[in-house]
Amino acid sequence: TPTPIEMSIMDVYGLIYFIDKDALPEKEWFYKRYFRKSENYGELAENISRYCFRTLRSQAKRYMKMTERIPVSITYRLTKSESELYALLEDYLKKPEKKAFPQMDNYELTIMLTKIASSSSFALQKTLANIERRLESYDESDEELSQIRLIKEAAENVRENAKGKLLLFLLKKLFPLIKKNGGRKKALIFTENRITQEYLKRLLSEKGYSSLVYNGAKSKDYEILEEFEKSAEILICTEVASSGLNLQICSLVINYDWSYNAMEMEQRINRCHRQDQENDVIVINLVNPENFADVRMLE
Repeated sequence: TPTPIEMSIMDVYGLIYFIDKDALPEKEWFYKRYFRKSENYGELAENISRYCFRTLRSQAKRYMKMTERIPVSITYRLTKSESELYALLEDYLKKPEKKAFPQMDNYELTIMLTKIASSSSFALQKTLANIERRLESYDESDEELSQIRLIKEAAENVRENAKGKLLLFLLKKLFPLIKKNGGRKKALIFTENRITQEYLKRLLSEKGYSSLVYNGAKSKDYEILEEFEKSAEILICTEVASSGLNLQICSLVINYDWSYNAMEMEQRINRCHRQDQENDVIVINLVNPENFADVRMLE
């Protein structure tokens, strides 16, 4: 299986038990012995080595055709209106206490809100509207409510997202290059926000691209995948598409939004960079060096 084991040590137990139920001791003992006990991992590896081994991509290349992966992280600068929005958001995050988030650690809140801001001003608008409604239920004259409304107004005044403009520039440059090298004019774009997903659909359609939205929640999503394979140029996905899809027809992956989980980023790329891929896969990661969440995720 190419599926990573990352959730629990009991994933290992379950896989081995499926093969040989007598290979390991009782699960309670196994959990106590190995859960977060790195000093015992050598012993565990030795015990399960008859059943479990790892083949790296570099090793597999000796026996099968595997194209190269070309990862590129590209930074971009905010527009004036976006910079003004960020300044207001930063002022709010510096407040020692926030009625809208009484139980939330400030670091986690900063990651959350700057991550949404990085996705798109439209996604941030939606979040701020929810915060506004929450504060309105407390006190209409509250200073924090006024501050949120000011940030929300600034988000509404952002007419052009710098990241969206960069995306259009990259597609214009990369599609001809991919076609010249024998690839198909197709791109897989990942965002972590449904509002941003719809924004990208509008943005790309306005520029003449045939784009599809994939959320993996309905049976008709299979029809979307078929349409992407046959005719559409761009598939805009949320994290649900990071596993289970075979999209080796595409050799361009754009991480419009980052995941905080590095393994999820890897899984996204593996939708395209896999067996039967005929072309080198270009992986574009978009990074705003002024955004706290972007910088932390890049680190």
